[in-house]
Amino acid sequence: MDPRVAEISPCDAPDLQRVICPEGQRAIFEAPEEASERLVRAWFGDKDLPLEVGPGLGMDCSDLVRQRILKFRQGVQASRACLKEDPAPGKGKVLIFDFCRPVSCSISEKRLTTHSRAEDVVSFPEWVAFVRHAQALHNVDEALTQQRDNPLTPFGREQAAAASVGESGKALRSAELVVTSPLHRALETTALLLQGEDAAEVPVLVSPLVAERWSAPCDEGTAKSELLPKLSQQMRSWEGWDAMPEEWWAEPGRLA
Repeated sequence: MDPRVAEISPCDAPDLQRVICPEGQRAIFEAPEEASERLVRAWFGDKDLPLEVGPGLGMDCSDLVRQRILKFRQGVQASRACLKEDPAPGKGKVLIFDFCRPVSCSISEKRLTTHSRAEDVVSFPEWVAFVRHAQALHNVDEALTQQRDNPLTPFGREQAAAASVGESGKALRSAELVVTSPLHRALETTALLLQGEDAAEVPVLVSPLVAERWSAPCDEGTAKSELLPKLSQQMRSWEGWDAMPEEWWAEPGRLA
């Protein structure tokens, strides 16, 4: 989709120009040097609590955004990947820019077509569904991105268990094959989603090929010989373990 003109909103200081970029989209500046110089404040956080700072609320990211404007000519994305932190996990977020003088900016909207039910997919009954793991420890504590192979939080286990009775669980239990990463958070999510009487009939393949690209130590896995004894009988019965090497995870800068 083509970029659209950025949303210009009133802000707390009438002499400032405010640009609001929704999470997952990019703010693209026609004159990056000018935009970086004129930026007064940048804030990323809960869209319902603009400019609030603190855990679960938002963060000031002015210095980082100035650098990003100059470095990334394709735009600054309102995302944890670009801004290095998620100040409000699980909440819809926006990136707010305040400028001391007007700048020319557009917001790039790249949206995927989404479906709430497998039956709605154009290619049904053939389809591929990607299911993200539930909340893991490093999703709520930034310091734990430095800890390898984090499990789900108690809330994450509740999320996956609740999803098992919804469309996500239905999709997995009706699949011809489920492929899961060997990371703890993915294994736990898969097992919880596959709860139900018909779950035993679903073939599950454990494969490093669907593990996350390395971005921090939390993306490093557990050695196979150490991992298997910790898993449930259900997980150990899944296919793929015999073919998996002892150290299977991606190294920094490489795919698994």
